[in-house]
Amino acid sequence: MVLTRGIFTQKIGLDQKKKEYIEHFYEKDYLRYVYDIITETTVYRDTDIMEEEVRTKTEFYRHFLMPLKIPYGAGILLMRDKKLIGIINLFRNKELGDFKDKDIYILDVLKKHLANITYNLLHDGIGVKNLESKLEKLYDDYHLSDREKEVIRLLRQGKSNLDISDEMMISLSTVKKHVYNIYSKLNVKTRTQLLAHLAQRLGWF
Repeated sequence: MVLTRGIFTQKIGLDQKKKEYIEHFYEKDYLRYVYDIITETTVYRDTDIMEEEVRTKTEFYRHFLMPLKIPYGAGILLMRDKKLIGIINLFRNKELGDFKDKDIYILDVLKKHLANITYNLLHDGIGVKNLESKLEKLYDDYHLSDREKEVIRLLRQGKSNLDISDEMMISLSTVKKHVYNIYSKLNVKTRTQLLAHLAQRLGWF
């Protein structure tokens, strides 16, 4: 699953900001630095990710968080079997200030319970059927071949082109051709954009 910031406030302009995040700020979100180093459900606080002097100079902070007046963030990265299954995002404005250690402690107490709930929702019969239904509609909308569907499934699992080549028993050049065709059909340019687009279509944020 792609990792994203969920902005769930009507005052912010949900649809517009969601589109803006996907198209421009997803790859600039410093929270992504955490993804590659965690293997279990983790509580985070934005101000712990990097030095505040550095954070406040990032494009994501200056051009996304500050215009929304939500400079402080915290939350939980929900993991299962070393894979990201969801994110809980919380934000605060300047007046409320940064999240306190007590807030982080509360999130830490709740994290495993929330990860289990999320996993069960995603993997219970209803959740699986809904996901499969949405995926099939997406595949039909973009006229994807069976091979392209399989490549997308593996991309969503975080597999590299080489991994996909081995698993599908096809050449690396063939994998690259499938990936190129998928990008063209979905009108994206990078794997990050592809996963963000899929997440939006599947209703993950």
